[in-house]
Amino acid sequence: MKTTYLIYKQVDGTPQLVKATQEEWTAILKANKKLPPDQRRRFELDCIEESGEMDRMYIEVNEQDYRAWQTIRKRRYRNRKAGAMFEHLSLDAEVESSEVSSLHECVASTEKTDQPFLDKRLLPDLEKALSAWKPWANELLHLYMEGKRRSSTAWLADYCGVSAQMARRYKKEFELFVKKFFE
Repeated sequence: MKTTYLIYKQVDGTPQLVKATQEEWTAILKANKKLPPDQRRRFELDCIEESGEMDRMYIEVNEQDYRAWQTIRKRRYRNRKAGAMFEHLSLDAEVESSEVSSLHECVASTEKTDQPFLDKRLLPDLEKALSAWKPWANELLHLYMEGKRRSSTAWLADYCGVSAQMARRYKKEFELFVKKFFE
């Protein structure tokens, strides 16, 4: 494995990335240990496969680039670590069952399975809370459930005898009430 160090040096008055020797690299690392974190020189590691051999390259970068690189590195590490906790199966994998031949047949349907629960358990509780809150709230809930959210503004304004602007404010209060109910 070949290791290369690219560091910033002043060349003709401008800082440029140049190849460093092992001695220069060691001196930089020793100096970095003595410096406060905000004054240290930062390096990214890049491994490249070239002609069947791995080349390791340390490249000096500014603080902003280093933080971005670290963020990506940490994200990849967390994803790798979390991914080890799961087993990934192909949907074409065979299943040892006489009822199904592949996992495709085991995938849940697109049907909303939580709707009966909502209708039986949560909806009556929500309706009770809404009727105690405002007299028009239950009717507004049913309009929302029918998909008539936009047209409900005119209905609410007419029902309460207020302007459309005030009706929109009532609707925002209604939406907040429902969100808090489900929290």
